[in-house]
Amino acid sequence: MGAKLRALYQRKKGRDLFDFWYALNTVKRFDFDEVVNVFSYYMQHGNFFGTRQEYLNNLDTKLNDKHFSQDILLDEKKLGKLIETLIYNEVAAQISYNEGYQLYHYRDRKKHEIDFLIENDYGNFLGIEVKSGSIVKKEHFKHLQWFKNNLIEDEQSFVGIVL
Repeated sequence: MGAKLRALYQRKKGRDLFDFWYALNTVKRFDFDEVVNVFSYYMQHGNFFGTRQEYLNNLDTKLNDKHFSQDILLDEKKLGKLIETLIYNEVAAQISYNEGYQLYHYRDRKKHEIDFLIENDYGNFLGIEVKSGSIVKKEHFKHLQWFKNNLIEDEQSFVGIVL
């Protein structure tokens, strides 16, 4: 984290501030003295010297710069892909620990698409659609409903969810 603090001082990247904030909120035991020691080491060996006030002014200037956080802003399409990737990683990890499940992505020529299909050994399915918006709409279920109505046999079960 000392290296991240150095990066925050030297670069104009909002992600450095985000990374530092994230660590502060997720690491259970945070050794602030060690962070300061590592930061000081990097700064001295890079021939950067300054007062505490200069460091605070540096950060304040960045926080007031409208371009500072541009590297971490996501449009809706990028956010959707990021959320899909996160969910895929979690689902794939869970399936890898449990035998009897397969993970698929479904898309056909008519553009019916389901982000994730999980099938168990009994032929039952869980369909997952991932949406980046905060409101779930009826139309988000249309491919799940189509899949259930057209591809699921009577002896199979299908549950569809939208995240």
